[in-house]
Amino acid sequence: MSAPPPLRERLASGQGLVAIEAWDVLSAKVVTSLGFDVVSFGTLPDVGGGTPGGQPSWSPSELLDVVFKTAGEVTTPILVELPPECAATPDVAAWWARAFQHNGADAIEISEVAPRGSQPDSAARNIVASIGAVAEACDGLLIVAGASSGAEVDPGLVERLTRYRDAGAHVLSVPHDPRGGTDQGWLRRARSQLGAPVLVSLEGLASSIIEDLLALGVSIVSARRVHALAYPTLLATLEKVRGEGSLGPVAPRMPTFQTVLELVGFNRFE
Repeated sequence: MSAPPPLRERLASGQGLVAIEAWDVLSAKVVTSLGFDVVSFGTLPDVGGGTPGGQPSWSPSELLDVVFKTAGEVTTPILVELPPECAATPDVAAWWARAFQHNGADAIEISEVAPRGSQPDSAARNIVASIGAVAEACDGLLIVAGASSGAEVDPGLVERLTRYRDAGAHVLSVPHDPRGGTDQGWLRRARSQLGAPVLVSLEGLASSIIEDLLALGVSIVSARRVHALAYPTLLATLEKVRGEGSLGPVAPRMPTFQTVLELVGFNRFE
């Protein structure tokens, strides 16, 4: 399988891209097999609610490891959302960005931490400095920076995004309508004022919203927390199997043996 053109080249062509968040190597291979443009990894929350305070269920080192393993299995570009502790200071951000790039990441995202309201100026200054440090340390790495997933639009957002762009961010992360729709006016204004490619994050998959966003000229639509859809489906399937005592109810939906071989990779030596 030949590698797709680099992310910067694809963005420069004006092509709209769809990124799907994976949670392990196999889910990343499924994303790739279905033809999506980017595999993303983020601060994956604990689905079972066992992690206090909604903290990520894996450490930065575990995230680094899964990126390394995924890069060895897929040719699809990999976008990594830096955990907050990996961007605590410019030097720390540069170290982790360099580590993720070395392990196969094509892009990293530095997000504002607070999801609601204006960011403290000190936090914005840290992001600006971190972008500069990452750009200097990681030649060829695509840098995404901006609002966190689920953020609301606040009066100072465009000014902060402009600072991130001027510091060297290649793509700016902007919120979509927090009411769950697509605020076309806000997105058009943001694209016009920023003069840079924009990324919009969605929680889960919503095909109609994805299509709307791409039609508005959004450069990357990033579907996050897809595992929150996958695990309930798995649970419902296993409950049906347990209730009926056989695989009969779900057999028609199971992948073929050839599909399993292609995803798992046992046929790589043929």
